[in-house]
Amino acid sequence: MKLTFILVGKIKEHFYEEGIKMYIKRISKYSQVEFINLDESRLSTSTSKIEIDRGLDEEAEKILSKIESNSSLILFDTKGKEYDSVQFSNILFESQITKSHMYFVIGSSNGLSDKVREKAALRVKMSSFTFTHPEAMLIATEAVYRAFKIHSGESYHK
Repeated sequence: MKLTFILVGKIKEHFYEEGIKMYIKRISKYSQVEFINLDESRLSTSTSKIEIDRGLDEEAEKILSKIESNSSLILFDTKGKEYDSVQFSNILFESQITKSHMYFVIGSSNGLSDKVREKAALRVKMSSFTFTHPEAMLIATEAVYRAFKIHSGESYHK
């Protein structure tokens, strides 16, 4: 199984990048893994809903161009469903979700286009709290690492 994490938007804080790299390295013991950082669409300061939607559609094209056919797209999305760690692990390793390549996506500061949501095999809501996108990616990589540890029956999750 191959995993790809896709983040739309820049990581400005070095410590988030280091944490993400640490979890990607840990995940690499279980699976081939990569991280892709895509540029967020540039919008004017007086942004209308139409302009935001246009930007989200541009980002959707970038995201979807990275997704291989016959793979699973998993979104970390404010409009998704909340799961605990064990539920998330069980769902990740279900035959209906598990494909040879799984993509984990966090959208830009404006969210995700419905064009991306329509393609998702799973939409996960992390929390009702708001996180920066680098924070969300750090949490996502840790959650996937934890899911592998739970699935493997190794100690980590309490």
